Amino acid sequence: MNSEPVKTIDKTTRKRTRPIASSIIAIMLIALAILLYTFLKPIELRTYELPGKLYPAQELFRYPSEDSIYIPSVSEVRVSRWSDYLFLKMKYGGLLQEFEQPKEQGYEFKKDPPEMMEFDIEQRESQLYVTLPAYIAGSNEADYPVQYGHEFEILTLPPGINDDDLLSATIITIEGYPPTLEKVKEILASKSRHQIKARSRDGKIVLLDTTLYGVNVNAHYTINELWKFGDLMRFDLANVKGNSCGAATAYEVMLKQKETSNKQGEFVITGAIDAEGNITGVGGVKAKTYLAIKNSIPVMFVPKGMNYEEAIKMKSLMKCNIEIVPIQKLGDIDAHWL
Repeated sequence: MNSEPVKTIDKTTRKRTRPIASSIIAIMLIALAILLYTFLKPIELRTYELPGKLYPAQELFRYPSEDSIYIPSVSEVRVSRWSDYLFLKMKYGGLLQEFEQPKEQGYEFKKDPPEMMEFDIEQRESQLYVTLPAYIAGSNEADYPVQYGHEFEILTLPPGINDDDLLSATIITIEGYPPTLEKVKEILASKSRHQIKARSRDGKIVLLDTTLYGVNVNAHYTINELWKFGDLMRFDLANVKGNSCGAATAYEVMLKQKETSNKQGEFVITGAIDAEGNITGVGGVKAKTYLAIKNSIPVMFVPKGMNYEEAIKMKSLMKCNIEIVPIQKLGDIDAHWL
């Protein structure tokens, strides 16, 4: 029986291979370190408005039902590491740049602002600026009129006044008359002094002879027969944030008040709305259009103007057949189906 002699590795060969193996391991560790550094490397902060979810348009209703009308949402994502950027790049490809938001500019102080009817983020996202105007506009569109007005909250102190009771106070009268939206806008843009009567948060009456020029004032909707609103709508915002659900909510209110339902199949609505039924622009429309397309929604209603142009651009980039419909008034939605 033939057998071959077993080859042995002599000490010289062993000594020669050890530094080679050590070198290979060292190179691999260095390469891994470089890869990890590159992967975790910080980059200039970028902010993206990315596609979120489709929510039922009756999200704000007390007793919602599924009717194939949806509100598209977006999520704001801040990216400061290369790895996070690469992940988004792999997910969205060349469309990622369409979701990037302009870099925040430093605050530019403006001397003598003409008018400060401010709607801060918390107030804008509250029921006062979303659900109430949607309820009013939708009801009026259904010929189910809702009487409404405004109350005005003082958010910052007038010049030369240090009375903290005035913060969050409600304006009762201006020159002896109940305030109107037009009158408040007028005095906010005027440096003239005015006789103002206000009620503090704890009920104190505050009398002022001052200018409200440059003062921040919030306008709140008020309605009669609040119980009717409470029967139909919820007193919280559920999963909906921001004011872009206003138009969709108003359209659903109109259907409810008419005691009818959606018969047009699936569609998406985005846009803010005021009590008069005027629909205005919102943010994140490119991401919302992407979301509608990915969910095979055939029709999307967006505010006319820049939002419409953004949606059309995304439709072109994604090469799809979604129908983009521009709207300015709540009635434009039903008019599209005629």
